[in-house]
Amino acid sequence: MHRFVMKTDSYKSSISLDVDKALLTATVIGQSLQTPNVSAPGNSSLTWGIRCFPAGVTTEPEKVFIEFWINQAPMNVVADFTIRGTTIKHTVERTFDVTTTVPRIALVSHTDLLASGGILKDKFVVQCAITFKKASVVTSENLKACVTAPLVAQALLDVTNHDATDVNMVVGGRSLPLHRGYLCMISPVFHAMFTHDTKEAKSGIVTVKDFQFEAVEDAMNFCYGRSLENKNATEIIEALKVVDKYDIKGAIIALEDWLLANLNDNNVCDIADYAWNYNSEKLLQKCAEHYNKTLTKIASDPKFVELDPTVVSGLIKAAANLKV
Repeated sequence: MHRFVMKTDSYKSSISLDVDKALLTATVIGQSLQTPNVSAPGNSSLTWGIRCFPAGVTTEPEKVFIEFWINQAPMNVVADFTIRGTTIKHTVERTFDVTTTVPRIALVSHTDLLASGGILKDKFVVQCAITFKKASVVTSENLKACVTAPLVAQALLDVTNHDATDVNMVVGGRSLPLHRGYLCMISPVFHAMFTHDTKEAKSGIVTVKDFQFEAVEDAMNFCYGRSLENKNATEIIEALKVVDKYDIKGAIIALEDWLLANLNDNNVCDIADYAWNYNSEKLLQKCAEHYNKTLTKIASDPKFVELDPTVVSGLIKAAANLKV
């Protein structure tokens, strides 16, 4: 049987156009300035742009007029035009049967614009946030693209009305309620702990003595699908050490990738120390590359001087191998 799916493809895009205040009077009525064509994210063939008439049009001078165009049809479009820093807003919703330019929109009069507070440093900013919706038919070969992104554990747990936690991680007198079944799925260490005749399996209490509570909390939050926001490399490394202890490989990979993406002069020594002691070859290589580029600066960093000699030696050797 052949299967097909009728669906709506949706794309969002935006344009910001800075306009000098002087153009309100320096341009003639009906004169316009336009942006280049821009592509909608996710659909490079869908292009659009906006055109601004600072002095207005023949029938309505001394008003800022706006229009936009698209290159594909049929298409449903919702466009919000605003002046940044003001309450001025005009929304256009229209379904295009053919590619065309939308009739000009009187966004604001010169008088209201001057009184709005939107002119700063002799310019105002016209913004357009636009949503394109286009119907399409997907064949069975492309059905995967129609599937909703999978839910993370926390998205499911946050909407439940009952407490199904059955184990507590205790760190320095503070406790984290967790789910032993979930921990068993993501960690072979927890699986062994809870499926054998251990004190943790009997009591439902896992006592952690080698980490601070914040590191354990960050690690478990991450494993449950919560974002670790406003964390620095040191805090991420501490969380990494926790998930490494329990061999939670998915979390190890993701957190190490965060360090790879955020490595800089200020944290390279801390990351190199972790990479050496926890045998992370990809992190050590990245640190070595950074070391080669910023040798003088890193060598004078007190953190580098205080590193264990074996870490320094390993970093230098890795950097030297990159040059071979």
